[in-house]
Amino acid sequence: MAESSAEPRSRKLGNLAMIWRHAVRYPGRIAIAALALLVAASATLAIPDGFRRVIDKGFIAGGGDVSSHFYSLLAIVIVLALATAVRFYFVSWLGERVVAGVRTAVQRNLLRLEPRFFEENRPSEIAARLTADTAVIEMVVGTTVSVALRNIVMGIGGIAYLFTLAPKLTGALLLGI
Repeated sequence: MAESSAEPRSRKLGNLAMIWRHAVRYPGRIAIAALALLVAASATLAIPDGFRRVIDKGFIAGGGDVSSHFYSLLAIVIVLALATAVRFYFVSWLGERVVAGVRTAVQRNLLRLEPRFFEENRPSEIAARLTADTAVIEMVVGTTVSVALRNIVMGIGGIAYLFTLAPKLTGALLLGI
């Protein structure tokens, strides 16, 4: 028994297939969360352009109108806030549903086990492991994946935006990185 605990655990991405099977049951929620993620990332990328318009077109020597540009910047921030709230709600909801599905599957499996299993493993230890593992799954599905996807979309969008502003500088930065 001591030898098996010293062996490294398997860290294959295929182990996440069970979680994906539970998440796929909610395609509409996944689509809404993905759409909200794209809208929020686009709004975040639009904020610098909104500031550019305020500065370049609002503060011109002939007495430009700042208010209309501030209103457009405010609209971008409102869209960002709403999209972020929608994304957070649906991703959190999805995380809770996935964890509920995993818990149900684990409970069904526990009910099919031989009594000998429960003689060798204390039920309190099984419950503690189940609680800890599902908390990690909920954190991964409910926040970590969403943040990672947001950062990927923001990175790609930011690089594309930089290419539109200064292609040579962007190329040099990417080569440097």
